Amino acid sequence: MRKKYLIAGLLFIFVVSLGLSYFTVNEYLRRCRMKVMKINLERAYTLFNRGGYIFLDVREADELRKRGTIPGAKHIPRGLLEFRIGRITGNNLNTPIIVFSNGEKRSTLAAFTLSVTLGYRKVYRLDHGYEGWKRKGYPTTLSPSNKAKTTPSKIIIRKKIFKKR
Repeated sequence: MRKKYLIAGLLFIFVVSLGLSYFTVNEYLRRCRMKVMKINLERAYTLFNRGGYIFLDVREADELRKRGTIPGAKHIPRGLLEFRIGRITGNNLNTPIIVFSNGEKRSTLAAFTLSVTLGYRKVYRLDHGYEGWKRKGYPTTLSPSNKAKTTPSKIIIRKKIFKKR
């Protein structure tokens, strides 16, 4: 009988401790934002024109095709960031990177991963994201002056081949 109460008590403590450490996605994003540097659109545009910064688009490839991107931006989907970032930076942790997505959620998580988890020292999250960039009228791959550049650099689209059984 005592074993049942002991097991039930330990199970209760375990469940309560899980509940105390749990937080929502929005809370996690808030915590990540506190550890990530952001850059406003005007400053980012100045750095875009000056050069020397990698603009990193972490959206999915179909989003880039439909909505365009910042000219010259590199593309790594958020889910593959840890695996592919070294190809772009040469594993140089001092590479200056401005990360963006449509808004701010994926770019916040990507910037957090790059700076806190992987140790990159010059990572910024674009405030208001790509949508803010477009609203300001800054150049995109879909801008009239960039019609020839309808696809961002470094995007590889692979066709899936299914075998018939």
